[in-house]
Amino acid sequence: TNNVSIFGELYTYFVGVILAIVLIDSALNERTLRYLDVLTFYKVFVYFMLLAAIYNMIIHFNSLLHITSVNIYSAESVCSFFDNKNTYGVFLIFAVLASTILRIITKERKWMFFSGIFLVNEMMALCRTAILLSLILIAISFWIDERKRFKNILIFFMIISIGVVILNTNKAVSEYVLNIFGNTQSVDSRNSYVESLLPFAKGIHFWFGYGSQGALELATLYTGNAYYHNAYLKALMMGGIIKLCMQIYAILTSLMYGLKCRKIQKNTGNLCLLSTLIYIIYVFVESVILFDTPVVAIMAAMFIISMPIMFYNSLINEENQR
Repeated sequence: TNNVSIFGELYTYFVGVILAIVLIDSALNERTLRYLDVLTFYKVFVYFMLLAAIYNMIIHFNSLLHITSVNIYSAESVCSFFDNKNTYGVFLIFAVLASTILRIITKERKWMFFSGIFLVNEMMALCRTAILLSLILIAISFWIDERKRFKNILIFFMIISIGVVILNTNKAVSEYVLNIFGNTQSVDSRNSYVESLLPFAKGIHFWFGYGSQGALELATLYTGNAYYHNAYLKALMMGGIIKLCMQIYAILTSLMYGLKCRKIQKNTGNLCLLSTLIYIIYVFVESVILFDTPVVAIMAAMFIISMPIMFYNSLINEENQR
């Protein structure tokens, strides 16, 4: 059994290494990319998620009609063609991110409309983290484009004003917002995970962790839930301080390339930094570890690490061709 367990842990480790090589090293060595090629990836992803969102709104039309009535329908089933609503929520965050980047770079209004559709789907599925992060992302994006900053700030405050009026006049909407953001039980439970599990990161386990299976068993035993809701804590418990440092190094790499992009093209660099910021906040409440095996972790590594590098390479490539 121990041999099987060790093989499983080594398998997970090697998969992570391969993913890191594919998603970072291949991006670093890709020198022929054009800026439009990078944007094409975002466009393909947004249209794919638009299809998922429309499909979800059709098959769960009753949920759409009662979107503010959280007790009428089961939000767990609202997940389009994904396996569960949490996976769908992560993909929706990346969809809002991609459409926001396209809106600012291409200056086409349709991407803002698509962001609205994705936000509606997050509301249908009651993905609290996704809703909050998407709103933060959209709000910050109004300040990124310096050429239209004054106009965007006016639009932003107009939207906020309309939202406040709706909250004060529509009881269903105000109750929905209170149910989403007024309940601190979810936040409290996440804090309890850290308080319950962090003391076990000591001795040899501080350096190497408990392995993926051991970390899940530990979480189940002491919290009653195998899901960590915190990528930093999960990385520490799975692979010790070594795995946690690898996670932090990947984030710092993303920030570094965002700053590099910013020196060449300010808006692009700001958008790359915004992507990383959203991930940094997100993984304080969800356990999506970069270069892990689940598909959401692969998507996170693609968006957060590979794309800033590819943006940078494409900008360098186009500068060299001038």
